[in-house]
Amino acid sequence: MRVRSVYAAYLLPAMVCLGTATVCGEEVEIVPRLRVGDEFSLRVIHTREDSSRPQHNTRVATTIAVRVLTATPEGLTLAWTPGEASVDDARAARDPAATAPSQALRGITLHVKLGTDGEFAGLANQDELVLPLQARADGLLRELTNNVPEEQREKFQSTMAAVLSPPTLIASATHTCRLISA
Repeated sequence: MRVRSVYAAYLLPAMVCLGTATVCGEEVEIVPRLRVGDEFSLRVIHTREDSSRPQHNTRVATTIAVRVLTATPEGLTLAWTPGEASVDDARAARDPAATAPSQALRGITLHVKLGTDGEFAGLANQDELVLPLQARADGLLRELTNNVPEEQREKFQSTMAAVLSPPTLIASATHTCRLISA
């Protein structure tokens, strides 16, 4: 499965960009094949490795549903909807700082703009995302705070409010778009 997700991540720029490349001395032209209404999914695996603290190494896999909203000579707009994230480490799966951002973003559709070269060009619906993300963040924060001892709540709420702020969530969600389309 991992091999397929790696290929999917590398194929997205090739699928969306116009360009010419030289492969083994031959010129190959890549023509976009995506059309309005096309749908596909990506399985993105984020791996965190720290050789000084291997007990904190984790892998988080997220399936992202993608639908082509617009396809013009200026680029594409994709409906990018993260699904549920799965964490391979039980300790990390219980850590709200690690899981809450994925919970807040799950099912939220980003309208990702890609330029003619396939590079990330921004979000078409960024302003529309702020209120739904804030509502989800507020609900998650209330839910998570119930499990925190009273003497730790203020610090926990402050930290989690920063982690779950709409700008931080949007930056987190678009990070994957930027990596794949770079």
